[in-house]
Amino acid sequence: MGVAYITFLPLVERIPGTASDVSPDSVTAEGFGNFLSKVFDEWVKKDIGTIKIQVIEEALRPVFGQAHTLCIFRENCGGVPVVEHNGDFYSCDHYVDKEHLIGNITTSDLASMLDSSRQKAFGMAKSLTLPAFCRKCEVKDMCNGECPKNRFLYSPDGEYGLNYLCRGYRLFFNHVRPFAEAVASVWRSQEGKSL
Repeated sequence: MGVAYITFLPLVERIPGTASDVSPDSVTAEGFGNFLSKVFDEWVKKDIGTIKIQVIEEALRPVFGQAHTLCIFRENCGGVPVVEHNGDFYSCDHYVDKEHLIGNITTSDLASMLDSSRQKAFGMAKSLTLPAFCRKCEVKDMCNGECPKNRFLYSPDGEYGLNYLCRGYRLFFNHVRPFAEAVASVWRSQEGKSL
């Protein structure tokens, strides 16, 4: 098809009024992880250098000492706010609700809203509320708990805040990790670079 850039966005649709149920249209964590792993395998065989797949690029970033560019994998949130048509400024496009309304660009300075204590607290909450199970995970630097909007399960040790997609991302990132580390090792040895 000639597509050079691909992004995959998993559908996780919560059923209103429930703590952890998702709609039948939602992807399963394992299904999403298996899908991404298969995409990665095809990319390695046929598409390196010709097709950029955002989630694969994000998986490789930590191994090369690069920061994530995609907000869902960053350690903290708050860098991708949204301004609605009426000027309302919200902390994030996943949280366009009364609780996350910071102000309005017609009455408040954009820079002051970005630097506000509420916006900073929103951003820091991502890492501060990451369950211990996640903080000990072997692929934490690749995932960082993913998007807080999907953190509504209990971890195996009973702590609330495990991401619904955890099993899938863990499967995918562990699948990618040996390749990423091998490429980084070759890159370091050929270039004499340290990560």
